[in-house]
Amino acid sequence: DLLLFLINRNVKFFDKYNKVKISGTTNMAKAFCKVVAYSKDFKTESYLSDSGILYEKLEDLLDKVQTGELNKESINNMVDNKKCIQYKEKQSEHYKKLINSLLFD
Repeated sequence: DLLLFLINRNVKFFDKYNKVKISGTTNMAKAFCKVVAYSKDFKTESYLSDSGILYEKLEDLLDKVQTGELNKESINNMVDNKKCIQYKEKQSEHYKKLINSLLFD
């Protein structure tokens, strides 16, 4: 599976969004260990960009799919399972601390 950020310079208020907002795609990619494709215009966390697919124009990305350069196998090979497990463990610890602080403090 490949997640695509639908934010690029053609989106209204792109500059403001790119500076102060987070895309729901970010959370989905982290939670479900998915590879992301993102425009060079869009700032993304190094966690995602390290194993993501950067494209200049959407057409470039689509060309890679059409030529077979980008396929299910190549995308699955990009998933960093070790990083996903570490992220989930870290989030789990944060969640446990929050619950404990609400219940026992």
